[in-house]
Amino acid sequence: MYLRFEPETVDPNSNYIWSVFGALGHLLETGTLTDYEFSRLQELDDWFTTNLQEPTRLARSRKNDAEKKAVCWFKADASECIANLREIVSVLNNHDLTIRMLKSTNPGYVVYEDKYQIAAIPFHKT
Repeated sequence: MYLRFEPETVDPNSNYIWSVFGALGHLLETGTLTDYEFSRLQELDDWFTTNLQEPTRLARSRKNDAEKKAVCWFKADASECIANLREIVSVLNNHDLTIRMLKSTNPGYVVYEDKYQIAAIPFHKT
């Protein structure tokens, strides 16, 4: 089982749905957070930067100009990652950024995998 936390917000610059981390970055820049929220979200963002490897591949092709269509999913047993992400999601929700949790046993063609996550290109119509 894989879990994905996905904002309903569309990035006005790219027209793509934000990642949770994109929404987090946006919220950190808005100046609308309490001092505690800002500090805690910064700590959580730093934790992910330190503890979660950024996927090295997001496309089916290994060519540099390949279109990056993969989305990241947490493995169900990545409990510390999921707990920290749920804390971020709670603050995002409190600031009117709606996040939905998706579950899948087969989210697509896997192009990257590590201990905590996969990056998968969704199958047609998934």
